[in-house]
Amino acid sequence: MADNDWVAAQIGGRILSVDRENKTLLLDRDIEKPVNGDAYVSLIDGSGMPKTIKVIGYPAGNQIIPEAIPEGIAQHSVWALTLPSLRRRLFRAVSLVDNGDGSFTVTAVQHAPEKEAIVDKGAVFEPKPDTPASGFIPPVENLTVEITSDNEAWQAEAAWNSPYALRGMAYHLKLLMGERIAGTAMTKDSFYRFSGMPEGYYTLVVTPQNDRGQKGEPASTEFSVNPPEAPSQIDVAPGYFSLSVVPRTAGRNSLRNQYEFWFSEAQINDHRKIESAASYLGNGSMWVIQGSNLKAGQRYFIYVRSINIVGKSDFTEGSGIPESHAGDILQQASRDFQQSDVIKQLNNDIGYLSSAKKLHDQNIKNLNAGLKLTDNRNKSDIKGLKDKLQRSDDAASQIKSDFSNKLTKNQQDLGRVVGDLRAQGNKITEIKSSDNSNKSEIRGLKERLQSNDVAVSNLKSEVNNKLRQNSQDIDRITNDILTQNNLIKTHKREMTSATSKNISEINRIERAYTNKERSWSQTISEVKSSVGEMKSSVLSNTNSITTLNRTFSQSEQQVQAALKSQEAVINTKTTAMFEQNSNGYALHSVNAGIRVHGIEHKAGMVIGAEVSRGKVKTSIGFSADNFAFYNPATKSMDLFMYIKNGQVFMRESFINKAWLNSVVVSNKMESDNYIPGKKGFILDAKKNSFEMNANEGGSSLSFNGSGLCLRDSNGNIRIEIGLKEDDDESDYDWSEDDE
Repeated sequence: MADNDWVAAQIGGRILSVDRENKTLLLDRDIEKPVNGDAYVSLIDGSGMPKTIKVIGYPAGNQIIPEAIPEGIAQHSVWALTLPSLRRRLFRAVSLVDNGDGSFTVTAVQHAPEKEAIVDKGAVFEPKPDTPASGFIPPVENLTVEITSDNEAWQAEAAWNSPYALRGMAYHLKLLMGERIAGTAMTKDSFYRFSGMPEGYYTLVVTPQNDRGQKGEPASTEFSVNPPEAPSQIDVAPGYFSLSVVPRTAGRNSLRNQYEFWFSEAQINDHRKIESAASYLGNGSMWVIQGSNLKAGQRYFIYVRSINIVGKSDFTEGSGIPESHAGDILQQASRDFQQSDVIKQLNNDIGYLSSAKKLHDQNIKNLNAGLKLTDNRNKSDIKGLKDKLQRSDDAASQIKSDFSNKLTKNQQDLGRVVGDLRAQGNKITEIKSSDNSNKSEIRGLKERLQSNDVAVSNLKSEVNNKLRQNSQDIDRITNDILTQNNLIKTHKREMTSATSKNISEINRIERAYTNKERSWSQTISEVKSSVGEMKSSVLSNTNSITTLNRTFSQSEQQVQAALKSQEAVINTKTTAMFEQNSNGYALHSVNAGIRVHGIEHKAGMVIGAEVSRGKVKTSIGFSADNFAFYNPATKSMDLFMYIKNGQVFMRESFINKAWLNSVVVSNKMESDNYIPGKKGFILDAKKNSFEMNANEGGSSLSFNGSGLCLRDSNGNIRIEIGLKEDDDESDYDWSEDDE
């Protein structure tokens, strides 16, 4: 029994109806939505197995929306609700009394399994530790074991920690294999490695111990060194042309299991053939299968096995069907297509353009931004060169100043030497012995003068080199400025004929631009005419743009006519683009529009292929109020298919396989082998009659507004049920021969 705080609560009953389209169940009584937590409903599927599903919505007091509705849920089948507020109690029935009025009296006593076990099996008391600790010994926490390869065997790396350190602490490890001790060890570290372990199931017990031999509370963990168990179940969730696969494995395992995923369109009964017949998807903890190969409504099979460092398990089979509800698929497809560069072309606004200028305004804007960037860089270069010239001029001025100072000093030295020589000449008769010394000093002065001449010559050469370098820098700046002015080449041709109110023009613009980071070329042509308030034109724009990280080309033509505020426009555009990150697209679009009374009406078509983040998608899109398909074989406009307001009308069709959420038969439905009274079946919606014949044996079942009739292989009526009270109005023969 389970209830809310011992008060009766409605937690079960019968299902009155199943609405699969809205995923809603109608119950036979009202239920109360839980204030906190989640509720779960238990249902019986078509195979008779119970399914527990989370409840995600409560549209009404007697309605619930589960996460999923299992296949085979029948009307009037049972349901049971599990609420977070329910408290479960067990009772043993002592007596059951029928009260005679449809009610029963049950006498029961409460049942406590843990108490019954003590009575039936006795109590078990664990022995106390060998040496009771007189002081507190920090316990072992977070005990984990990881298995790694050790040649032909395996090794277990155990690790743990303590809440705080204590001097002299050690840890006693005991490794059990079943009831047998497989190894023991003592360590002062917080980790240990057991080597040479065979396959099997193990229990590791770690007991802390202080320096006096006192032991604390032991900690233990169980692990296995074995190939993993096969997944106990595989959850497959359907999506929009996708399947999400999540394996589940019962129990614990220290080997960090992964799963291996295989995919097949057909069921494989012999699991030994999976690796040769199925497609390998990859390894992971879960997998999402998606792509253009998945079809809505078709069942696919997934085979999953667990893998770890020791080995692999057997395969477990799962299956799923991608979402097949047409309404949901259309909504999801619409959201996905809105993000596509291809389909965005259908939503582009089209309107009358007054001139070809508007076709390339954006290109000119981008070009101007590039030119501004280049101009800023050139200005920075020119400023740097000017600074360099100024520094060179300053250096040349310093050289000239140094040269002048040295020259003045040498002249002063020379004058002083000449004065000395004159004084010595006056005393030559008296000091003849110093003649040789004076001659030697004069030779030294001449050498100094020659050295000064060489220094002056070198200074002049250095100054000339600096001036020549400055002249070359100025020439380079001038050439850069001239080149900048010639980066854009433009060629225009215009021809105009006009009267007072009537104008006809033919214009053509050709432009090319190049710098270090981009190149861009464009051709624009315009043919237009106007008479009063009526005007028409044909505009063409072809351009190619390439930068360091993007290449783009486009050809566009717009044919348009206007009468006052009324416009008719058709735009054709072809575009190809690729970026450095490998994203790109190629598309061709045709959009036609007309504006009447200020309201725009459009029809369009786009064909394209695009790649984004490594995923390739090809698309064809159409947008119009009406779609008409004609057959020219009869040499007349034979309309065989028509689409309007989201509805498709076909004269005749052959469908190999179809999923129908709802069918309305306006005339009749019959099998291709139908022969009245002999083969096949027919459902006549206008006559409200149904007939089904066995293909072999001649037996049949027929039904109309008068009754139901079942005939045997000889054509004799075996079962007949009349629906009208008046026998004279019955269409059946009620004779005894047909009894």
